Amino acid sequence: MSLTTSYSLWLTPLCIALGVLCAWLLYRRTREKNGWSAAVQWTLAIARAIVIALLAFFLLEPMVRIFLREVRKPIIVLAHDGSSSLLATGDTAALRGA
Repeated sequence: MSLTTSYSLWLTPLCIALGVLCAWLLYRRTREKNGWSAAVQWTLAIARAIVIALLAFFLLEPMVRIFLREVRKPIIVLAHDGSSSLLATGDTAALRGA
């Protein structure tokens, strides 16, 4: 199983940084404005950072590839045409003599 994206996987840390930066910018002064406790502010900031990072990562078009290898034994088919149509064509003089 492997994870691939349309773009480089090296952009994943940038997605995380974008989420953290947006959450920091949006929640840096909310305690003074709204009167929220520190626990509520941290919970909302972490939730927003995770959501923004995931959305940015999904824009990279991730895809999980699963490779299954199944080994089967080969099948050998031996076919013999012994029908009368083989002699009816006219160009099998060697077969008529046999």
